[in-house]
Amino acid sequence: MQRSPARKAEEGENSTGGHGQEQAREGATNQFPSRIRALTLSLPLVRTLAVLSTLLPLAAAGSVGFANLLRVGEPISVADQRLQANGWRPAPQRQPDQLDQQRAGNRLVSLSGCSGAGLGYCRYDYRREPHSLSVITASNLAGLGLGARVVRWSEDPAGRQWGLCQPERSAELVPCQGP
Repeated sequence: MQRSPARKAEEGENSTGGHGQEQAREGATNQFPSRIRALTLSLPLVRTLAVLSTLLPLAAAGSVGFANLLRVGEPISVADQRLQANGWRPAPQRQPDQLDQQRAGNRLVSLSGCSGAGLGYCRYDYRREPHSLSVITASNLAGLGLGARVVRWSEDPAGRQWGLCQPERSAELVPCQGP
């Protein structure tokens, strides 16, 4: 059975019947050494790799490091910029009124609302399919600086929380425990 030139090349044989390594020793050729030829990719394999390379970013997007997503005490404006740069889109649960915007001290699209008393809590909501994220800020919390600062964040609907939580209405803020 006669072999095609392509098959001969795959097996390391040159067009004169010799092997590529021998020919490489004799001088430059248009054949790759056998070690490099072994890396030749078939068209179906190339197509599969192309499809997989488009899916890898989607798989990475599905794994969210919620615990390290935000930092307690950072301004909400900084957190908002970083979240949006990482694919999180504002998705407020309700449309805030003027009083909410005044209490928040900003006009971020993600604002859902603010409490009228206490530490000045405000809620900002984001979405990055299939995840939802709620960010709670406080503006009257000693030691965090002026303005709306991140206090905690939670993954909805799982309810897992990170940051500082207030376990009882009159209690101090303490590191959040799981749901």
